[in-house]
Amino acid sequence: MSKWPKKVRHRNKVLAKIYRPCSGRESYRVTWYAAGRRQMKSFPFYSGPGGAKEFSETLVKELAHHSQAVMLTSSQATDALAALERLNTFQQSTGKRVSLLASVSEYCEAAAKLRGRTMVEAVDGFIKTVATVECKDLSTAVEEFLAIEEPRTRAADGQRSQLSAKYHYNRSMYLRRFGSTFCGHAVSDLGKQDLGAFFPRRRWPGFRPRAGTITAPPSRNFCPGVSARITCP
Repeated sequence: MSKWPKKVRHRNKVLAKIYRPCSGRESYRVTWYAAGRRQMKSFPFYSGPGGAKEFSETLVKELAHHSQAVMLTSSQATDALAALERLNTFQQSTGKRVSLLASVSEYCEAAAKLRGRTMVEAVDGFIKTVATVECKDLSTAVEEFLAIEEPRTRAADGQRSQLSAKYHYNRSMYLRRFGSTFCGHAVSDLGKQDLGAFFPRRRWPGFRPRAGTITAPPSRNFCPGVSARITCP
């Protein structure tokens, strides 16, 4: 009379066992240990293709060669295959290839910093709050800035303008010369050395300081007849 459970050996070392059906269990069960945990798989019949005996004989060979696949439970193997399928779909849609280990590692690192928030919440918040920086030609950026500032030089009825028209005119000359000096450059291309070359310590040729004398009118803040000399670059 054969003994149960059946011991399945590889080179005289028992690596798996087969249990027959018993009360409450109508299937043959193959058990083994992988990664320090007891694993089990059920089969409707003992012998023949796809039976418990065939599976156990293949299993012990893999266990002897330290196969990583046999260390997964049935549910873990299902999850791993589904995750790999999801990564394949991601690669087809984006062209980016990411390994299962890299995706899990990145998720765990991010989840630890999110303090209970989901990755989707973090990404949605990032997209809503972070501005998209567009590379723009310097001359174009100068003209756009001047166009925005120009309405501030116009005074409303009974009010002073927010910006002096003369100041805006002088600044426009400076900025347009600045843009033409670095023609073909984007704003992001400029560095400290470029600004240092454009703004030397000496004054620019063609821009001479102009002086004038004004007399303050009588008021609470000024004494009548007080003169001041103002020099403008």
